Amino acid sequence: MLGAGHPNKQPGHPEYEAKVNVCPTRQELTMTDLRRILIVDDGEEDREYAKRLLSRAAEFRWQFSDASDGERGLALALFGGPFDCILVDYRLRDMDGMKFLQLLAQQFGEPGVAVVVLAGAGDEALAARAIKLGAQDYLPKKDLDAALLNRAVEYAIIRFQLTLVNRQSAKSLEEVHRELEAFTYSVSHDLRAPLRHISGFSHILINDFGTGMAVEARELLQRIVNAVAHMGLLVEGLLGLARLDQHSLTLSYPDLNAIVDRVISVLQSECNGRMVEWRIARLPALECDPLLMDQVFQSLLGNALKYSRGRASAVIEIDSIQQPGKPAIIFVRDNGVGFNMEYAEKLFGVFQRFHTDSEFEGTGVGLAAVHRIIRKHGGLIWAEAEVDHGSTFYFALQRTEQIGTTPKTTAAS
Repeated sequence: MLGAGHPNKQPGHPEYEAKVNVCPTRQELTMTDLRRILIVDDGEEDREYAKRLLSRAAEFRWQFSDASDGERGLALALFGGPFDCILVDYRLRDMDGMKFLQLLAQQFGEPGVAVVVLAGAGDEALAARAIKLGAQDYLPKKDLDAALLNRAVEYAIIRFQLTLVNRQSAKSLEEVHRELEAFTYSVSHDLRAPLRHISGFSHILINDFGTGMAVEARELLQRIVNAVAHMGLLVEGLLGLARLDQHSLTLSYPDLNAIVDRVISVLQSECNGRMVEWRIARLPALECDPLLMDQVFQSLLGNALKYSRGRASAVIEIDSIQQPGKPAIIFVRDNGVGFNMEYAEKLFGVFQRFHTDSEFEGTGVGLAAVHRIIRKHGGLIWAEAEVDHGSTFYFALQRTEQIGTTPKTTAAS
């Protein structure tokens, strides 16, 4: 029973790859705002509790079907669908969850449908077996809450769709497979619950027994807590990347200067105790998604602020390059530590970092997300830098061969 606690190219030579159209057609299984969920559980209270947890995700519309035993669940899966995801209890009155997965695979063939197995308690052996039989996730009921269950369903649907599109067109999905491979690997073994347990028990040890610990033991325990928190950020960053692929652009002509001002106000706490000079020119009006553009500036300005931390006076410039007949180029320049252009090809890759955590904190996901957003707009992003002499990131929101060599002295202001 569920409980209540329960590019590196010079500006004149940017390169692009073709966009990949991820569009699974089988049973119209696409990532829309409608989630069609089949819940197979012999406990009516458990079924209703799962519905309530999922319904808290207001960004989706939910359509639920339920079954009180495995036989009826299999019949609904085959004739009552299509479903985006099936939640199945491990212990049903007429069969266990593993038998359900085996019979489901026989009915559908491979791949079938996204499945999340729910069990009374965590069991790594059962989890591994469930994944092997085709489930996308395995969750102990005692740990369920709205956020955990919604993420599990979303992860399951994403992973299942990746399987679908790989089977349909391996060649056209080469880029998607490469970019989501790290995501699939990171979440396929249900990292979230173990991380939460490690963090929770570590805090209990610190709070309840910390005064009796040796100083070295307490420091080591704190390092565990910090490492778990960092891993959690990595997992959430990967989920953010996956969500970007499903985000439909809402285009308008927002005031980019207003977006920059808002981002700077958010970053103000990081400026405390520092000398930071913001040089902000009047930016041109560009057709873009304002929410995604906010994310672009948060990442670029946040990085500029972070990597200029060691300067007595940080100087961060936000400006544009405008030439007749050519798309406007926005750039963000700083006087920070820079980087070696020899490694610039790795700049926008997931988890690619040029500095250690002891030098600069980070996850290696931010620039990958920026790259994906700009490409989603049909645009370009690239960078110039020199070690210890700062960096400049350029982007344009129109994909065109008209972008020529960046003039060094013609930035519009």
